[in-house]
Amino acid sequence: MGKSTKSQKPSRARHGVSMAWVCVLVVAAVCITAGVCAVYLPDRTPALLQQAKEVTSAPVETQEWSETRQITLTPTFSAERTLTSNSSGMVTADWSASGLESGKAAFAVDGRPVMALATSQPLWRDLHYYDTGEDVRALNDELVRLGYPADANSATYSWNTGNAWGKLLASAGAAGAADGSLSIADVLWIPEGSVSVSGWSASLGAQVMAGSQLATVPGVLQKLTIGGASVGNADRTVTLYGLSATLPAGQTEITDRAFLDALSASQAWKSQSVDSLLAGVSGSISTGDSTHVLRVPAAAVYGMDETGANGCIIADGKTVHVSIAGAQMGVSLVTATDGSDIDAMHNVTVGSALRSATCE
Repeated sequence: MGKSTKSQKPSRARHGVSMAWVCVLVVAAVCITAGVCAVYLPDRTPALLQQAKEVTSAPVETQEWSETRQITLTPTFSAERTLTSNSSGMVTADWSASGLESGKAAFAVDGRPVMALATSQPLWRDLHYYDTGEDVRALNDELVRLGYPADANSATYSWNTGNAWGKLLASAGAAGAADGSLSIADVLWIPEGSVSVSGWSASLGAQVMAGSQLATVPGVLQKLTIGGASVGNADRTVTLYGLSATLPAGQTEITDRAFLDALSASQAWKSQSVDSLLAGVSGSISTGDSTHVLRVPAAAVYGMDETGANGCIIADGKTVHVSIAGAQMGVSLVTATDGSDIDAMHNVTVGSALRSATCE
């Protein structure tokens, strides 16, 4: 009995060792299997990282829209001009203090008024009945503009021309020539209807000579260009230094002569140097009355024309011709130009579906 008990202990020990090795082998097999699967089985992409489906349409809505924003305007000036005397003698009156205006006396030499005239071509000779030339045409046109009964667009110095010239002289207290002719000594040419002058030398009591320089006329404001403003399909209002002008549809330049003259005469404008003005001045631009527009993603508008203001959208499967009234953070505000009812539109096409679309 005692021998039998001793012989069983090694058997149990060996059995325990065998079981341990089995567990190790099982764990190793599981690890090897997992490794093989990791290497050879394809990864499954997490749902959040899967490629999103392409968006091909977007909802739209209408709204009332108007806009006022700040802009920079760049002026363009004409070249500086020199005024030359056609008279010789002593200056007996000087009316240049507030500038020179076409059709009014600028100064007087030996008691006779010298009339400022803004003819399109400077007058350079005495003129008599039946004289012809482009200088005569320029004289006739300016006399007509000033309200005198000359012959518009006529290159002939007629009785009407002489009569109109005589009336202009009479308005300044001078008598015209008995034969109706024009003496060049009675004329001072100026480049615009109204000009300011610098370096004026025809002051009271001064001696002037024909051909001598009387003054310099600074460059005149010719236009204002709106920097960064897109071409619009409706008139807009530009405001600068409290003065307003209409920017016509399709334009980015203001050439309204009355507005430019009023702006040039304003103290805010005159207080600045030409260099500072050429660097650009700040103003505002407004669309005025509100416009009923359709809000669409900017990417929905395609087939833009050369102005960048007109194109097409595909709304509810139908091609619609539109004009861009404005923009807001990735959104284009459009109006239909083909009579389509924007209030009845629900969705617009976007994305690759527009690649083959035409805007005709």
